[in-house]
Amino acid sequence: MMKPDWRWVAPRLASLYHRGLLVPFIGAGLSRPACPGWGGLITRLEAAAATGAGTGEDPLSLIRRANKTVLALRHRGQGALEKAVREALTTTPVTIPESATCLADIWWPLVITTNYDNLYPSSVSSRWKIRPLVLGRSPMHCFQVGRVLREPLAPALWAIQGYLDTPCDEHFDFQNQLASELVVGHEEYRRVTHREPHFRRAFAEIYRNRSLLFVGSGLQDQYLLDLFSEIREFYGPNGHLHFAFAPEGELDVDFLLREFQVAVVEYSVPSNNPTDHSNRHRHLRELKHAIDVAPSPSRWDYQVARPSRDSVACFSVEH
Repeated sequence: MMKPDWRWVAPRLASLYHRGLLVPFIGAGLSRPACPGWGGLITRLEAAAATGAGTGEDPLSLIRRANKTVLALRHRGQGALEKAVREALTTTPVTIPESATCLADIWWPLVITTNYDNLYPSSVSSRWKIRPLVLGRSPMHCFQVGRVLREPLAPALWAIQGYLDTPCDEHFDFQNQLASELVVGHEEYRRVTHREPHFRRAFAEIYRNRSLLFVGSGLQDQYLLDLFSEIREFYGPNGHLHFAFAPEGELDVDFLLREFQVAVVEYSVPSNNPTDHSNRHRHLRELKHAIDVAPSPSRWDYQVARPSRDSVACFSVEH
């Protein structure tokens, strides 16, 4: 299969955006370096749990280390895991990453996140002078996610793995409730997706009826791929392509396109500086430009001629 070219992808993303079909899905990469990535978070939690530093940075080793550490912290009593994760995310001074700023420069009615931090909603609040609604996995919040897809509401952030209002000082709604929904580790992810059918239904509606744009999300979490596979088994192939920005060589591009209809746009990362994702920032800025210059209907109306056998509805579009 041919790798998707950015010149082919950009106008399609802009078209999806203007049709209200594009939904960003952000992961830990969007919050780095202000917050640690998955491996760094596990290392900090191991220090907090005093379980000893684990070995191995491959996905399976990180899963084992996370499960062991989370179990130890939960055995310490209520609030121990939340406290450890909050401290692991806290940085001084707080500098919002450029990726979060670039994404927030575009008005998004809904963004899905696996992050626990408030860097992106703080970027939205600063850019648009409006406080985004932060939603979780409860039945009420999943219902509100459905409303966001159909009604012009305040911008919403759907935190599907819990949410901690840190490290930025600005505070958003539902932070206490969403802290109780915190899940860390593969086993907890798996239990949550099987235990909460209302969450699976809400996620399936978005996956089937919108195009997801993965930014800073490695698409390497097996529980997410399992969730995508379950949706495909029940509902069949997706009606829209999904898209992802990823460093060259990080993902199996052919597999994701063939099995999950995810078109991966790869960007180069300097070999001497693997933390430099400036090309991802460039793609986000180019996406904003493509959205700004793309033709879009500003109003649709119609006029019906006087009743007669030959009357024809006349439609007009204003640009």
